[in-house]
Formats: sequence, structure tokens, C-alpha cells
Amino acid sequence: MQNVVDYFVFRSSSVYFAAIDASKAFDRVNHNVLFRKLVKRGAPSCFVGVLMNWYNKLESSVRWNGVLSSSFRVLCGVRQGCILSPLLFNVYVDELIESQVLVDVVVI
Repeated sequence: MQNVVDYFVFRSSSVYFAAIDASKAFDRVNHNVLFRKLVKRGAPSCFVGVLMNWYNKLESSVRWNGVLSSSFRVLCGVRQGCILSPLLFNVYVDELIESQVLVDVVVI
């Protein structure tokens, strides 16, 4: 990135830069929205059904100082370490990437 900025600054061009911090984005995926987007894209209903079953049964708990909390339902986010998670996340954010709003922000 620095090389690109240097290239244009050296040539007296204006440089505009925008960045999105997506470090916690995987944790914010709404399951119901994800399933609707998969159906809208034509994913096989049996595949979406398996994912819905899997994600609707997600539970977690917290271990702190050796004590385990009560379990609670996980209502958003894609599973850590799952090979499908990056693909599911891509489906989830695809509309955002293609939207004119994001394009306008980047092009400024």
C-alpha cells in the first residue's frame, strides 16, 4: 500500500484511501440473514437445511478461572475453524461489496 501511495504522491497526484476493519466481522454474521441469502443465490435446500439445523443448535460457554459458565445459544457468527466459514462470510457480505454505496465511498 505504501508503494502505491508513494508512486502517486511522487507524481503530484492526490491519493484517497479507505479501509474497513473486518477483524470481528465473522462474529457478526446474522444466521437468518445468511440462510436467506443462500436461498436467494439458489443453494440446494437440503444444504441450507443442514446448515440451519447445525447453526440453530450452536451453544457456547465461557471458562474463567477454571469455572465454566452455563451454556448459551449462539445467535450470530460463523464457526471458528470451519472450512465453510470463509465461504459463508463471502456470501453474507457479497451484496455489500457489490452495492453502489460502497463503490461511492471508495471512489471519492
